[in-house]
Amino acid sequence: SWGITDVKNLQSTGGAYQAGDVKGPLTLGVSIVENAGGSGSSTSSANSGTAAAGVGVKQFRAVVFGNSVFISSNGGGGNISPITYFPGNRNLFLNSVGWLTGLTQGISLPTNPGSSSQVTLSGSQARIIMDTFLIGIPLVCFALAFSTWWSRRKL
Repeated sequence: SWGITDVKNLQSTGGAYQAGDVKGPLTLGVSIVENAGGSGSSTSSANSGTAAAGVGVKQFRAVVFGNSVFISSNGGGGNISPITYFPGNRNLFLNSVGWLTGLTQGISLPTNPGSSSQVTLSGSQARIIMDTFLIGIPLVCFALAFSTWWSRRKL
């Protein structure tokens, strides 16, 4: 992984690694737990969920992300919405707020519902599908029903 530093030439390079790009892994967010009283010991969120602090000791918790674009609905003014293309960002934000408030029972990692796919049809293709389902299939059903009636009519 790498962080692209030349965003202006992103389309011409195709997102390939270029000299000067920041090599990964990239830190996109940090969580901090600090015991009240200034003990100076801080732990990451991976270790703070169990028993990072003693019983009855108050904690200071903070979560810092690089920016707010990952949760914004307009993608920082662009056409791409991070919530639409990366729905895990919403869960990350809501779980972070739950962790900050101490409601750790509500924190969840939902299963991946799978990727959504989009079908792009031309006008004629859409017309064929519409005609098939609105005219063709009902016509075949009517023809089968009529032939059954015709054959049993003589009995």
